[in-house]
This record gives sequence, structure tokens and C-alpha cells, in this order.
Amino acid sequence: MTTTLRTIMLISSLALVGWGSAAAEENASDGYTFKLDWKSTTVPLTENAGVKWSDNRQGFGRDNKFYIQDKNSGQKKIHVYDQNGYVEDFGASGLGSNITKDEAGNILVRVAQYLRPYTKNNEIRIIKADGSEYKDLALPEDRPQKRGDYWGFAQGDVFSAEGGKLVIVAANIDYLYVIEFKSGELVQTYSVPMPFLFGTNADVYFSADDYVSCWTDAEGNKRWLVVHRAENPVDVVLDGNSITAKTINTHAFSRYGTSNGMNCFALNGKNYIMFSTQPNWNDGFVIAELNLDDGSVNVVAEHVNDYTDAMGSNISSCCNWLNVEPRDDKSVYVYQYFPGFYMARYIFSADSDDTPLEYIVNEGTVGDTYTIADDIWGIYIAKKEPKRVYAKDLGRHRSPSVIENGQIDYVRQWAHLQTVDWDQSNWVLLDFDTEDEAQRFAGRAGNDFDSHAARVIKGGTLTGVLTDKLNPTMRVTAYTEPQDADEYDENRYVTANFMTPNVQTSPVADYADTPFFFVKPKAQEYVWVKWATYEGETSRHFKVPQQGNVAGLQGGFTVDWSLYPGNYVDDFVEGKTYDFRAIVRYNQPAAPSTRRAQADVREGDYTVFPLEGGEKIITAVTRIDTDAPVVDVTYVNLMGMQASQPFEGVNLVIARHSDGTVTTTKVIGHRQ
Repeated sequence: MTTTLRTIMLISSLALVGWGSAAAEENASDGYTFKLDWKSTTVPLTENAGVKWSDNRQGFGRDNKFYIQDKNSGQKKIHVYDQNGYVEDFGASGLGSNITKDEAGNILVRVAQYLRPYTKNNEIRIIKADGSEYKDLALPEDRPQKRGDYWGFAQGDVFSAEGGKLVIVAANIDYLYVIEFKSGELVQTYSVPMPFLFGTNADVYFSADDYVSCWTDAEGNKRWLVVHRAENPVDVVLDGNSITAKTINTHAFSRYGTSNGMNCFALNGKNYIMFSTQPNWNDGFVIAELNLDDGSVNVVAEHVNDYTDAMGSNISSCCNWLNVEPRDDKSVYVYQYFPGFYMARYIFSADSDDTPLEYIVNEGTVGDTYTIADDIWGIYIAKKEPKRVYAKDLGRHRSPSVIENGQIDYVRQWAHLQTVDWDQSNWVLLDFDTEDEAQRFAGRAGNDFDSHAARVIKGGTLTGVLTDKLNPTMRVTAYTEPQDADEYDENRYVTANFMTPNVQTSPVADYADTPFFFVKPKAQEYVWVKWATYEGETSRHFKVPQQGNVAGLQGGFTVDWSLYPGNYVDDFVEGKTYDFRAIVRYNQPAAPSTRRAQADVREGDYTVFPLEGGEKIITAVTRIDTDAPVVDVTYVNLMGMQASQPFEGVNLVIARHSDGTVTTTKVIGHRQ
């Protein structure tokens, strides 16, 4: 199958070479700007054993203000500051150590300091974003009773009917504790078992300084960042009581700092993570692009440490709280609270117009211009479309077909066509101004079915106007000719892949309870259609063959011959079964009043555009008598596949004899 290319870009040197500087301490790579908006040193300090230590332990920025928890002053209040200093206290007094907010800006804070043995007393306060209302709520006995100093950001709106969710951890536990709210009330709590993630002591899972923070990725999915200051953070997706976890490799950045406060965010179709840098416990931090597929990071901006005091690890647990707030489509405000020393707000902008292909084909606007951010592969030029190149990204389709437990992949089970993975990518048809441009861009003149070399088009090097979203098409306005190539094998689909789900089940008794799985072809995909019987020129239709169709599947797809380079009337014969390469496009959705009845599934949602003359499947049997002994036997099924053992259903047995003659017979193979 297709070789997947992944570029893992890691900046690991001590200096960020070649970066521009928006301010003395702020640097950004090409395509980004990062600058200081304002900075204030009005946060009060508390002396503790002669060392600067702030009892204002945790805080965050919102609406150009900072909300900071003062847990030990005797007041136990939330203090509010802006760039000019103290503004007000928020949400009444008597509050403990933990503070956070949900996505609606409501504040969640612990009433008691740290965690304590279970009592029926209220332990958590939720405060409306505008301060107009707050509620104190009791946590149930099942909550962690060990120390956990910090909370990450919560999901949703805890005062709304839809509700919100807070996830907490504590020292020496091995699970995430989920607290769900609706309409300002605590409605349920539960624990989600967590695989071992942090540290070298297998008896210690989380520390008192760990936290779990909600964020929304570039595709709109809710995710949770599990943070331990000295370890790689972990990306978590929660689905009820199940969990998917993947390590984010921040340690690949050589100056990774061991401080709390890191968080993730999405901007302009990309994901980012912010984390502290060395020297530890100081105020330096970076912003890095985050690849959620493999957990790699690529640093694109930095606030260089500019604090001159020698800070010890005794303030390690309260350093460098970072969060973002949307500013516009291409920029965010970055808030930094460096406890006891300063507050600052920065502006981080993704100036580049580079956009993931997945975003273009789903959220793009017809008529708008985009630069494709992904590496894409230029796969094919149809002979009747010499100015157009079919291209794909690297397996990043938003809604890939996923095999479910118990399902059987029909193509692999019966047709023996696929290897390890199905390639499920976003495809785009690129319109060039001239045939020469398209040919040079694709790296070859015309077609070559025997050569599956695809030109690798680097991200950010092709710009075009989106002209169609249903079958994604872009008119190319600027590009850099690609230099690299890689091998490409097209997906191989049988007729049933194009059919609607209600006919992808078998009416045959032996297979009636078999849950078959079929990958859905993608719009503009270049494919190899296998095992399709032609119904004739008038029908313009292919169907599932009857020969070898042991599961008795019914249905098929229509074709459009506009891309076919020859005379299909001569090349395709009614009733014969063929293999051929093709382009797949989605049909325009029919209006509800004209939609076909559910039982009429012949055409499904696709039109298939044949690109070559079909290879007819072997159906005849010839025999030459010979007495010479057999030296080799090959079994061929009705789809043309060969093996040393019989296939299920009808087989042609090709025997090679010692005298050089070949005999062919027909046998029936059976399931073992």
C-alpha cells in the first residue's frame, strides 16, 4: 500500500537560528509573528523562609484580565488584575488552592485547600463568568482523597443545560476522576482507569502537581492534555469510560523545561502546544506546532527567559501558567502568569495562508484562494484531461471507514487484494493553465500505469482557487515544481464498495449473519476497480458478478465514459467481468422529492469514470491431455487472483507438466 510520509521537524538547538524578533525576548519562525502586548509586575509577593514565594498559586487570563487564586493570605480570594494592576476580588472569599475555568468562562475553584478526608461539606465552587451567581457543591466520597494542587481547564458550560466536565487527578492514583455538571449542579462522577504514564516508580502514577486540561483541536474534537511537569505530556480522548492516550514528545526539544502550565490550542487549521523551557523554574516558554498523529512537535515561536534572579526548584510547582484566547481567525492572545513575578499578554499570529487539505475540502469556500499546507501526492493525469492532476494528502480523511469488532473485510476475505492498510485520504483535482504545466508538475508525460511513482508536493508550495467542494477541485494559481517522488499503490475496490450499506449484506443463508465491511471510496480518488460485470452500452452500468459471488451480493454503479481514452463500445462487452482503473466522484445529492426508493441501490452515491480498457476475467477452460507428471499447480479464482491453494468458490487449476504442456481444469473450492 501507500507509503506514508511523515515529516517530524524538531528544533533542538540552543539558539533559534534565523528567526525574526518582534521584541527583545519574543521570536517567531517564518509564517508566524509573536509579540508582547503588555506586561505587568503588580502581582503581590509573599516572603516564605527568605525566598520569593507567591501564595498566589495558579491563574489564567480572560478578557484582558488575570484571575489569580490567593490561597494562604487569610482572605482566600480570587484577585483580578489588568495591565494597570489590581482591579477587584471575584467570587467571595474562603477559597482553597485549585482554580480553573470552563469554555464559557465560568470559574471553578476548590473551597477547601487541597484534598482532605471525606466530609459532607462543600468542596467545590462554580462561579458564573460575570460573577452574578455562584454555587458551592459537595463532592462524593469516591473522589480522590490525596493531594492534587491544580486543575486544568474544564469542558463546556457548567451552568448550561448541556453542561460541562472537569477532570482531576491527585498524587499516587492511577485513574482520571471525571466530574460532570448540568445547570449549575453536580450530576455524576466516575473514574476512568489510566495506563501508567509518568515517572519511573511503578507505584506512583500521578503527582500532586499534575493536572488534566480540556481543549478543542483543529477538527473540532474535544481532547484532554494530561500534564506532569517533568515528563512528556499525554494527549487523551475520552469516550465515556474508555480512553485513548498518546504521548506528545515535548522532550524532543532539547531545552524542554520542567514547569507546570502547558496547554494546547488550535488556530487556522493547525494544532499547537505551549510549554516551558530551561533554565527550569524561570519564565521562558515556546509555542510549537503539534502533530496529533505521531505526537511530534515543531517549535515556531519563543519567549526567551528574561528573569535574572536565580530561582530554585522550591517554586517549581507554581511556574509559568499559560493559556490562550481567540483574537481573530489567524491570531490568539497568549496569557502568561509567572506566579509572584509578573503577568503578560502576547499576540501570536499564524500569518501563513497555508491550510490543511482536509479543512479546504470540508470548510473551504468556493471562490476563495488557499495554499495547501499538507504534503500531497500528484498521482495521475487522465489522457482526456491533460491539464489536470489528481492529488491526495497522506491518509488524513476526516471520516475514514473504520472496521468494527466482528466485521469481516469483504475485499480481503474473498478477493485477496489488499495488504495492511486502506489508504483513506482527501483527494483534490488540480486544474493547471497549460498541459505543459500539469505534465511537468506530475513529473511525467501522459499515463504510465506500470509506474506508480507519485510526485510529492511539499506543503505550502501550491496555491489555488477552490472551484468545487462536492468533488474537490482547485484552479492552480501558483506552485513550486516538486522534486521528490514516492511509490504509490491505488486502493482496489470491488463493485460492492460503491453500493449503499443495505445491500452490503448477504442474502445467502451461509453468510446472512456475516457482518461485512466495505471501505467507502473518496471523491476524486484514483482507484483500481476489480471484479465488475458490464451490463452494456445502453445500461452504462456495472454490477456485482454472479460468477464467484458466493455471498450473493446485488447492486452496482453507473459509469461516465467522458474520461475514457478509447472506444468503450469496442473494448467492453456486455456480460463480461473486468478490472480497470478509474476516477471516483460523488453524485450530486438528489432533492428529497426525487430521491430514489430505498430498494433502488444500483447507483449508490458514486459515478465511476473508467480510465483504461478492462482486463477480462478468465472464464473459459481449455484442456490439453498429457501423460507427463505435474511439476507445478496454480489456482486462479474468477477474479484473476492466483494462489498455491484453492480459493472459495470456482477455481481454475493450471497444471504445468514436466514435458512443458499446461492443462487447465475447473474445480470448486470450499471454506475450511
